[in-house]
Amino acid sequence: MNAAAHRYSCLAIIIMLPACYRTGVSGVVGNIQGEALPGVVVQVSDEEGQATTDARGHYRIRPSSSDATLDFSKTGYAPARIRLDPDTRRQATHGDVQMWRLPESAGVYLFDGRRYKQMSWVIPRQFFMSDGTVAYGTRSEPDAETHTSEPMILCYHTPRYDARLSRLVRAKPMQPAAKAAAFDIWTAGGTIDADLVPVDQPQGMLRRLRIDRPLEPGAYAVHWGALEGYITLENRIFMFQVSESQGEEGALVMNTDLSPAPIVEDPSVPE
Repeated sequence: MNAAAHRYSCLAIIIMLPACYRTGVSGVVGNIQGEALPGVVVQVSDEEGQATTDARGHYRIRPSSSDATLDFSKTGYAPARIRLDPDTRRQATHGDVQMWRLPESAGVYLFDGRRYKQMSWVIPRQFFMSDGTVAYGTRSEPDAETHTSEPMILCYHTPRYDARLSRLVRAKPMQPAAKAAAFDIWTAGGTIDADLVPVDQPQGMLRRLRIDRPLEPGAYAVHWGALEGYITLENRIFMFQVSESQGEEGALVMNTDLSPAPIVEDPSVPE
């Protein structure tokens, strides 16, 4: 090798060395409850290599790019994604990842105490009122209950836009026959401003109904226009009840704080 060729070879090595990530990226994957998740597949986007978290949720992987994206997947959980920061990529540990467990079926849920509580649903009917107007409502009672005025409401496999939150009120429709027993219905008594925002990335499989103010005690329904006669997106309403806060004795105050909980490792697993 002549002197010029040797010089260019050394230059190429000097340029390539900073792009080589020698120690890799490591971290811990857990669920939203703060429990370590084993068996999570960790893969670098657009690369073939992958890793799997161990019994303590630990993973280590070696991306080839300084701005790589890591994808996390596990059956029963919403996928997660993080993008590596080139400035911190030389650190041995990238950080912890939180994954959302998916509900068992499609619908709308209260997420109380970091647990899902499914709302019952009903298809509202059309009722004629004594003042000549038409109302859409139901005789069914809401069975899902929360004690917090700022509930975490999560939608899974429902329309991704135009969600509405209505306060329900009692109303007495015209009876179909003179001898028919009188009954009340739940119908919309006003709409509360709300919008849907994803809580998981990148797919947004779970969406939170973000509400602009605390809710007063009473009955409510999440819907996509069904209480107004529109059924293009979804013909069901999902009902729940906000109860009066309990006193200090025997109180059960639901926690809606979704800040990442510390990931707890299984102490029975040896190092």
